[in-house]
Amino acid sequence: MFLSIVLIGQKSTVKSSWSVLDKVQRVEYPLERIRSLKISDKSFQFYHRSNHPAFVITDYKNEQTISSDKTNKQRLDSIVTQKLDQSSNSYLKFQKTEFHFDTHLNLTQTITYSWNSNGISGNQLTAIYKGDYVYDASGKNVSNAHYKWNFEKKGWDGVVKEEYVFNENGDTLSYITYSGDETGQWMYGIKEEFKFDHNRNLKEHIYYNWIHQSDWVGDSKYVFSYNDRGEKTSQVGYDNHHNQWLLSPLFGKLEYNYNSTGVLTSMIYSNWSMDNGFTFLIKDSYQYYSNGKLFRDIVYHWDISTKKWSKKNRTEFAYDTNGYLTLETNSDWDSVKWVKRSKTKYAFDMKGNRTLEAIFNWDPDSNQWEGTSAKFESTYDYNGNNTFFILSEWDSVNRRWVGSNKSEIFFNYSYSMNDMIFPWILDYNMPTEENDYYFTDNKWTLEKKTKYFYTEQEKPSSLTSVFGNNMSLYPNPASDYVTLNPGLSTDQFVFELMDMQGKTCLKVQIAGKNQISLMKLPKGLYIFRVSNTNKVFNGKLVIK
Repeated sequence: MFLSIVLIGQKSTVKSSWSVLDKVQRVEYPLERIRSLKISDKSFQFYHRSNHPAFVITDYKNEQTISSDKTNKQRLDSIVTQKLDQSSNSYLKFQKTEFHFDTHLNLTQTITYSWNSNGISGNQLTAIYKGDYVYDASGKNVSNAHYKWNFEKKGWDGVVKEEYVFNENGDTLSYITYSGDETGQWMYGIKEEFKFDHNRNLKEHIYYNWIHQSDWVGDSKYVFSYNDRGEKTSQVGYDNHHNQWLLSPLFGKLEYNYNSTGVLTSMIYSNWSMDNGFTFLIKDSYQYYSNGKLFRDIVYHWDISTKKWSKKNRTEFAYDTNGYLTLETNSDWDSVKWVKRSKTKYAFDMKGNRTLEAIFNWDPDSNQWEGTSAKFESTYDYNGNNTFFILSEWDSVNRRWVGSNKSEIFFNYSYSMNDMIFPWILDYNMPTEENDYYFTDNKWTLEKKTKYFYTEQEKPSSLTSVFGNNMSLYPNPASDYVTLNPGLSTDQFVFELMDMQGKTCLKVQIAGKNQISLMKLPKGLYIFRVSNTNKVFNGKLVIK
């Protein structure tokens, strides 16, 4: 099924298809989970076209809610996978992951077990990975620690630990990583700090290293500038030299240019040197269709000898009548003409679910398009659950796609995502089984069989059930406004609205009946949280 992975900062939003074991692995190692305003890789290329918001390749399906009259939630307790043993041609227990939640339905621990692990014989279940998750009073995830089982020591070895500090708006102020050493102690790794202006725009992003077991020392930082419309206009890199921040030859400067309507028209990356100051290096120039869709991205290199921009490569985009991206074509400039290099084909179903992604390279010898290493195809049911996924590889001899791996996912349609307590974002319904196949000897072989196990848990069905006093939130779905009515309560409450990646989009303090404006927020599915000094209620809100 599709798991939403959102890369915030210099990355683009991508929905990828993963097997259940991949999902569990991401739970075990949430360093992979990119958080709001956290840029985990400071060595990214400033000038890469993914800086452009139009390069969001995602599913276009609209978020929706599925009504439910369930009085209890289904809490995911464990996932068990069986794997084909080729010697006996039978399916043996392979791996199990358990999930534990607190009373506020936050994931607090995952433990992954393996059968017959590390040479252990027999039907023995042995723990191999563990993750511990800690939350503050408002429900923010502030600490994650991940461990591997040491078979020699017969104990847990720390692998990596993460700590987060947030401001009152829910923005990340700092992020620290630790690594486990041989003595079982956590050793400081990297620290990142984030500073914001009064409009909550990221102003500085600072990286620190832990030096000589004594203190954090600044390593590098980025400084951001914005125009009056809140659009990012520049990003400048600095290095720390003897406690002084100096312009960085490595990270340079990235400038953003817009037209009068706020549409990004170009990005220019410049190098820095003590001798020449800032020198142009690369420019991305963007062209658009009349409907505002990105049509072309041309990359130029600065020619030092001629002092002019020289064409380097080009990407062009095509869309169907629904506005869905169907083709991305890349070409290189050979000093005379554009030469084909690669293309990616996309397809979507009637509901906007992405069903195809296929990548091709141009072969100048045969003068034909040749498939590359992967083609991804997916099928969805009526509710939008990803029920089938197939990965194919290109057979260069016969010039055709050949299946490599495929997955079938099964759901219980009696339960929607609103009825679930789950460690990652669901499509719409309750997953129950997943079968993973591989293609060999011209046939599909079932390699892994996975089952999901649940426990029924009473859920706080409404704000009233948690806070009493006939408290209510309406309408839901909402459009421009939502009303929080505390009923007979005279307490003060905090209302927060988070997007599906956990970023706080709205936070207000409320006493008495209040109408809350949603007009500045994009349509979609959100998590709302209502809290006072000792109670918290989380729910889903749709802005349509």
